Amino acid sequence: DYIVDLLPGAYAKIIQWKNLNSKIIRVNFLHTKNGELKKISHGVKKIKWEYIHDICEKGYKKLEDFPGKKVQIWENEYHVNLIFD
Repeated sequence: DYIVDLLPGAYAKIIQWKNLNSKIIRVNFLHTKNGELKKISHGVKKIKWEYIHDICEKGYKKLEDFPGKKVQIWENEYHVNLIFD
């Protein structure tokens, strides 16, 4: 099982992730600004909603199915980077 973390940073810090027995997928919504990747801050709610709608509609079951570049951080934690230009 996977938990897809789409929480804002302040809320995500409250959860004790290490106590959960699931794999965690943290999704980062990024864009290129001045040649560097930066987190999207304006309009991210709409983008998150579209992402949630997409993953629910398609019923992703495996990490490989999720759109975006995947990076393994820890044994049970992955980051999925979605880059918008």
